[in-house]
Amino acid sequence: MKKFNSYLTNSPLAFKLLLTILVSSSVITFFILSIQLFFEYKTDIKLIENRLGQIEKSYTDSLALSVWNFNKAQYNTQLEGILNLEDIVYAKVLTLENELVISKGIEPHSKKLTRKYILKTKDFNETVVSGKLIVVASLQRVYDDLMDRALIIMLTQGIKTFLISFIILYAFYLLITKHLYKIAEYAKNIELDSKDRLVLDRKIV
Repeated sequence: MKKFNSYLTNSPLAFKLLLTILVSSSVITFFILSIQLFFEYKTDIKLIENRLGQIEKSYTDSLALSVWNFNKAQYNTQLEGILNLEDIVYAKVLTLENELVISKGIEPHSKKLTRKYILKTKDFNETVVSGKLIVVASLQRVYDDLMDRALIIMLTQGIKTFLISFIILYAFYLLITKHLYKIAEYAKNIELDSKDRLVLDRKIV
């Protein structure tokens, strides 16, 4: 092991081999990680979009009716129900003239997904527009989760890469480099009239 440690610290070949393994592994890991995170991002965004679609199916009709009837208690409760959905952080109702009827939550400045719904209801069998619903979903959780996953993957892959590099380097040393050193040492000390023979310490399979 002492010879191997000396090989690691003093051999340019060992350094180049280790560097090649680390760089190539890092590039491959980064490429795979980028693809994985991209698809996970798309999946998370799809889930948020499904919740926004759920709002349109479950809330807009009743909200349109309560706004048309000026039922403040009812549309206040309905907006609270919307904000109880995961990642939904802000909702407001506007008139057709963009006057604020009610708003709840805090609208983020960035990393958000915004949807607008036209509130339509029936009045004497006639379809009327009572206002507009604006809903904002925060993407902060999505970005935080992706960052956590990236750090975990990079840490685990880094440890794996280091261990694999060490194993490959040690195998390379045992199979090739150790014998090359012995040959070089023998050639340096050989005498023309010497009858000593070079014997390599290796197993024949």
